[in-house]
Amino acid sequence: MRIVADENFPFPSVRAMRQMGIDILSIQQSFPGFSDTEVLRVAVREKRILLTFDRDFGDRIFHKGEPPPPGVVLLRFRPVSPLEPSEILPSILEETTLEGNFTVITRRDVRQRPLPAN
Repeated sequence: MRIVADENFPFPSVRAMRQMGIDILSIQQSFPGFSDTEVLRVAVREKRILLTFDRDFGDRIFHKGEPPPPGVVLLRFRPVSPLEPSEILPSILEETTLEGNFTVITRRDVRQRPLPAN
């Protein structure tokens, strides 16, 4: 699974996920300052699932018709530490079909909605 972490995704979690063997590209590290549209383009071009805390991606994909990446994971909680996302995500990534879906993760549940076809 190939992933791209939005700029708002904590870099300590990116580093920890890399140490777990997850192929994760960091916008914060590789493309700081990219707009949401540019982030989507990177995810589409690189065929990577997008990890983000930014709700605007749903609007861009579902309402503005921007091309979706293979999958989007929206984390809807404020991490208690910069490593918390890397502690929660690996099991969800293994157990959930992310490709083709807009996945919303809260502290209580995981919800999914199919992404529109390109």
